[in-house]
Amino acid sequence: MSHRKRVGLAIVLAAVTAAAPTAAGAGAGQQAAESAVVKAVRGTCDIEPVGKQVITAEVAVTLPASVPAGTPIRPQDVKLKVTFPAEAVQAFKDKQITTLEGILGIQLGAAGKMFPVRGPLPETALPDTGELAVDLPLKSTVEVPAAEPGPVHFTVGPLEMLLAQVRALEEPTGEATPVACVPDEGQDTALGSVAVLNPPPTSISRPSKATQTPGTTSTTAPSRPGPSGTARPPAGQRQQGQQREEEPELCQDIPPDSYNFWSYYDLSGHAQVRKLKSGIDFGPGYLSAQLYFWFEGPTFEIACGAVFGDLLWPPASGSFVAFGFMPTTAVVTVIPVGRAEGRLRDGVFTGTAKVHLLLSDVKVNGTPLPVGTKCQTAEPVVMNLKSVLGEWDVFTGGTIETDVTIPPYSGCFGTENLDPLFTGLISGPGNHVKLTFGNINFCEPPDQPCVPPLKGGR
Repeated sequence: MSHRKRVGLAIVLAAVTAAAPTAAGAGAGQQAAESAVVKAVRGTCDIEPVGKQVITAEVAVTLPASVPAGTPIRPQDVKLKVTFPAEAVQAFKDKQITTLEGILGIQLGAAGKMFPVRGPLPETALPDTGELAVDLPLKSTVEVPAAEPGPVHFTVGPLEMLLAQVRALEEPTGEATPVACVPDEGQDTALGSVAVLNPPPTSISRPSKATQTPGTTSTTAPSRPGPSGTARPPAGQRQQGQQREEEPELCQDIPPDSYNFWSYYDLSGHAQVRKLKSGIDFGPGYLSAQLYFWFEGPTFEIACGAVFGDLLWPPASGSFVAFGFMPTTAVVTVIPVGRAEGRLRDGVFTGTAKVHLLLSDVKVNGTPLPVGTKCQTAEPVVMNLKSVLGEWDVFTGGTIETDVTIPPYSGCFGTENLDPLFTGLISGPGNHVKLTFGNINFCEPPDQPCVPPLKGGR
């Protein structure tokens, strides 16, 4: 471990596995209730500059005993109590560290996916003696689909700590230093189960106009077709929607005191080209990312983040059949246009990446086809990206998928102009891209990018 002097903030990301006992569930004939579960967890963290420390936490969450099929399961009242023992507190104070702050969170597992739940740790002074225990409510936006009857089992995944250590007489600088935590072995991760029930046969749906009970009138105005023939909501609902649209967007402007650090992800991609009826694999490569974290909202309840990334992929070889009968191979190089950029809000990433697709080493039936050195899309391919909770997380990676339009080709000239050929073969809408991210890798030092050499193309 490096022992060089740390100035200002030292951001610590730790992941330990949490566990909790099974919560009692309601039977099919019982009325839906709620079950609260509390469980203690432990892990050993190697924290610079104080070394290995045992961290204890209590996780509390309330789950419904049952929900009707088709109703998402929403964990509520997620709370986290983290305890730093007296030995750790004294180790901090010996290094002139006076306060801790940052981000704490856990991941809830259900239906084969992991859902992050996080919250802010306000600046907290270390006690003169004894242990430090902090209690935090975590904001949960988790919605687990429950389409079919049957049990949905919940587990507790990694406990996340993003801690800032502020030394005496020093101001935060935003420097980030991650450290690893190892969970105690033999911990059971079962949290509880929720019964998904068939809707009761006595459920009543709103009668249509044809079956409406005589002598009654509807209190809701019917929807009216809009200009395109689609139904429009009643006026009151439209006004509410307009008010929501006019609300200021959160998580857009990065505060100057936000936590920030450099990291990278292992990144692979697959593009399915509609016209060619075939796909091409990109990578393995990397996304070199500079990350920012902060909180917004009236009570700082909205977890915000920003990602600025540089896409690094080696050239990829692809093969397809042109015109339905002509075997063709080519090397495709992804050329980024600027940095990928996006925002995080409560764990969901929304952003954009732009790239050119450069063709080279084209062969038709094994015979080289001269295309020049500038045969690429005339305009960038725009990838509008939005993650799905449970499928992608800023710390553990995952997948993000999107559809893109490939612009016309330009500059494809060896012995003749081949722009119309490649435009006709490749360009157009409806092409599907799937990006697969590995776990986050933290840079050391954290204020500089760090990406390993590319491993070579496929």
